Amino acid sequence: MELSSTNRNAEDSIFSMISFLKKLAAVPVRTLAGQLGLLRIFDTATLWSACWKLSRNPEDATKLLAAVSQTKGPDAAASLAAKIAEEAKACDTAAMIACIELINGNLDAAHNWIKLAEDKNYKNPEHLLLVKLLLSDYHPEYDKRKITEQVLSRNDLPMTITHLALINRAFILLEEKENEEAEKTADRILGISEDPCARIVKWAVCLVNNKSLKAEIHLKKARQKRPPRLLNPLIAQACLCTGDIDAAMEWLYQAGELDYKITASNSPVGRLSRSQQFQDFCRERQNL
Repeated sequence: MELSSTNRNAEDSIFSMISFLKKLAAVPVRTLAGQLGLLRIFDTATLWSACWKLSRNPEDATKLLAAVSQTKGPDAAASLAAKIAEEAKACDTAAMIACIELINGNLDAAHNWIKLAEDKNYKNPEHLLLVKLLLSDYHPEYDKRKITEQVLSRNDLPMTITHLALINRAFILLEEKENEEAEKTADRILGISEDPCARIVKWAVCLVNNKSLKAEIHLKKARQKRPPRLLNPLIAQACLCTGDIDAAMEWLYQAGELDYKITASNSPVGRLSRSQQFQDFCRERQNL
């Protein structure tokens, strides 16, 4: 028999209340798990497992996987991750697991989690967009330009994803010599919060327009936010966008030991860091 509209609304309200109570019950368990984890006197995997079962919160799943990985090893964590993803059937959970793999440098594993979620039609696929953006520098299947515009065409995504997409767009425009639009995008980012990436875009545009004093102001502000090891590769990327490969190599050399996220990247600065041209440049600089 078909439910009436009133009965259906009542049933929805009951399920919402049950879901709320489960999440409420998870709060003290989550707090206890966090405190015992700090004290390192208790295997917190059991408590995080309870949190996950109560809340179905992807962040609790992440803590559970981290606890299992620490106590039982990465293989046990990977097996549990597959089970969690299958239970949740949600892209936010798959995306959280993919992010863990990405942070650990397991790029293929991160890609596989995205494919699993898409192949099985998990709900809320928009949650995969952040991981796709992050993977677009490493995996050929992800078109950075396309994913960037896909993100920016929506208005229902978290600001962290939109922010990253705006940075991508600014550098893409800089590479396409659309300097005015690149600067407008950088200004849009800075209108939300201070950001070294946006400052470097404005620095590059100022240099192209022979405004060296203004360029120095933007560079100084960027340096206040990031150390040279992280900022210099970003400056090198901007130099590549404007066609100054010698300056790009100098900034990259001055960065010192490069993070694997840069050397493994398929971005222009990542490819430069692995090139024979840059290796020869480094040897010449060391012999000065």
